[in-house]
Amino acid sequence: MTPAIVLALLAAGEPTQLRRLTSWEYDNTIRDLFHRDIDPAAVVGFPSDDRTAGFSTVAQGQVASPLLAGKHWLAAEVVATEALKDLAAHVPCDPARGDRRCAERFIATWGRRAWRRPLATDEQAALGRLFDDGRRAAGFPEGIRRVIHAALVAPPFLFLGAPLPGSWGRASRLSYLLWGSMPDDELFAAAESGQIETAPQVERQARRMLDDPRTHKQVIRFYDHWLELSRFERTQKHPTVFRAFKNQIFPALLREQMTTFLGAVTWKHGGTLSDLLTAPFVTLNDRLATLYRVQDVEGSAFSEVAIDPSRGGGILAQPSFLMTFAKPDQTDVVERGKFVRGKMLCETLPPPPDDIPPAPKLDRVSTARDRSEEHLLSGVCGRCHRMMDPIGLAFENYDSLGRWQETENGARIDVSGQIHLPSLDFPDDARLAEPFEGLAALSSKLAASTRVRHCFTLQWFRFSYGRIETAADARSVSQLERLLVHGKLTELLVALTQTDAFMDMDRQRRTD
Repeated sequence: MTPAIVLALLAAGEPTQLRRLTSWEYDNTIRDLFHRDIDPAAVVGFPSDDRTAGFSTVAQGQVASPLLAGKHWLAAEVVATEALKDLAAHVPCDPARGDRRCAERFIATWGRRAWRRPLATDEQAALGRLFDDGRRAAGFPEGIRRVIHAALVAPPFLFLGAPLPGSWGRASRLSYLLWGSMPDDELFAAAESGQIETAPQVERQARRMLDDPRTHKQVIRFYDHWLELSRFERTQKHPTVFRAFKNQIFPALLREQMTTFLGAVTWKHGGTLSDLLTAPFVTLNDRLATLYRVQDVEGSAFSEVAIDPSRGGGILAQPSFLMTFAKPDQTDVVERGKFVRGKMLCETLPPPPDDIPPAPKLDRVSTARDRSEEHLLSGVCGRCHRMMDPIGLAFENYDSLGRWQETENGARIDVSGQIHLPSLDFPDDARLAEPFEGLAALSSKLAASTRVRHCFTLQWFRFSYGRIETAADARSVSQLERLLVHGKLTELLVALTQTDAFMDMDRQRRTD
């Protein structure tokens, strides 16, 4: 099988039914399949995963390119060669005495794990012929190497979502939803015995899997996409305006600062969506504490530090967010407002027009509100800025480093704001659209909003199910939204395995 054939197989899949393993899932699967940290996606340099609606897991945006097909081919070569270094750990016999019967057992047992389902008779026969060719050419290990390589470039390994017999499909859906990797032995055993058929059976497995460290990593992976955490690592500040910020040191800390906060809310405190948006603490280590002039924080590990709830809380008050969504030398009303609009309200704003006029030249003592008012008066730009700026102005008590400030250029900061809604589609939208004062009030409004709960639900739906929701998913989305009113974020993970969209996926595919 050549890279060109692999590419043809990749392109043949129906994108609304099948989705490719992301680079993250590929490496995780190889690790769990061989019990070795190989990271082939990084070793051979997979191209960046395409993102649709912010997520690399969404099938509709995945592209089958010649480059990726070639990288899959090379990665399989790396993995198959690496497996030979400890061949005895993978085959059910002594490799020095390996024969055709041993290879057949390997193909049936290892192949079932690699393809996450039992192999059909013709599939076992085809892999057996590859083994025979390799053994004739260079002995038993070469035969096994060819089997491994062929299995890893085949669609049953590279793709998720094909209709599978019995409980096998749900086993894979569970493991990739909660772990971003293949099923473990217990899931495989449950699939083989038909014990992942009903919602209670699925729930028992999901609750078992919650305590696995892989679930914690998968939750952070969701936040990584939703909050664009890779952007945090690229944060830079003007070296003369903010001398305390070291561009060689602090960017590497910002992602960890946010992920520590997210992990604390989700797992340590058993938090809700409301807690995610209003929790009255930040996480700091010694370096960031020095930057914020906070006492009694020691060591490189991050710990929780209480903040005044009247100044805000949750994601939007975290130092890493405030620093990242700001310019190198000043705050950024537009970017902060755009973040709320896109990530928390699920609204997409059009890109700036090609004929955008130059930014207004204001004197050095102007404020962010002065600059915003110039934008709002612009006929070309005003419409979009009206959707972002009145939200972003609520953050102005926090400077470009996320430090508290009450004046700007000698003028007292006005943090009054408003969320302008294009339509009132949700029952509490009228309250959401009322004027407010400052970040604490904004965070509280978002935490209480049905629109925000709906948006957060859609984010998890797309990430977990690997597709954009349709009208047929309204019931499933509603099931998840109801839980978010008071339910823990960890319970949302379980709820994702109980919806019609999850449980009925195989039936829906059979009728498509």
